[in-house]
Amino acid sequence: AVERQIDTVDTLPAQAVERHRRHTARLAVDSRVLLLEVERGADEIAVDVRARVRGYLRARRYVEGQPVAAGDVLFEIDPSSYEVQLAAANGQLAEARATRLRADQDFTRTKELFEKGVVSKSVLDQQRAERDVGAAAVQSAEAAVAAAQLDLSYCTVRAPFAGQIGRALVDPGNLVGESGQDTVLANIVQVDPIHVYFAPTERDHLDVLRGAKQRRIPQQRAGIEDRHQPVAAV
Repeated sequence: AVERQIDTVDTLPAQAVERHRRHTARLAVDSRVLLLEVERGADEIAVDVRARVRGYLRARRYVEGQPVAAGDVLFEIDPSSYEVQLAAANGQLAEARATRLRADQDFTRTKELFEKGVVSKSVLDQQRAERDVGAAAVQSAEAAVAAAQLDLSYCTVRAPFAGQIGRALVDPGNLVGESGQDTVLANIVQVDPIHVYFAPTERDHLDVLRGAKQRRIPQQRAGIEDRHQPVAAV
């Protein structure tokens, strides 16, 4: 029997690695056995879930150590101050739109008077400038509303992708995002799909290819054995 064990390079946070179980894939070729042990964490995508706005952490909405789907709500940050900011931005936008409407009307009337020779061109140019300033103010107010909406959306922290999530690093009630820092709230790891790399001998490689072609390689993963499943990636 020939046995090989692959040592994976751990690039995951310790609290995430602790939650991954060891999986074994066993390939039997004639009288020789190639034993491959793979620890989840090899070539996986791992990210830190961070608070992107400042505020008090109001709630945790997931079970530690459990799988989560993309878009699942993980944490909630108190949105009160950001709701106020959004309301203020909407008020400024309404004011800017009203100012622009009045400037448009003033420019239209001034243009008619200019065509009749009642006012000078300098007066017309001044009204045109005020109209353009009003339009620019509306664009600025719309951008402020979009920014306020974005900050409010950050109060709901969601999973960026499906995977396994570790323990919460911050408990509800704590202030996050202090001093402009993106506080790490948890770690999430993508475990499906998972890629495995190993280096068998040339003899084993040829035997595996021959056995896969003849469909006589038994395969066992996670306690489930399928003696007729071909090996597609060797």
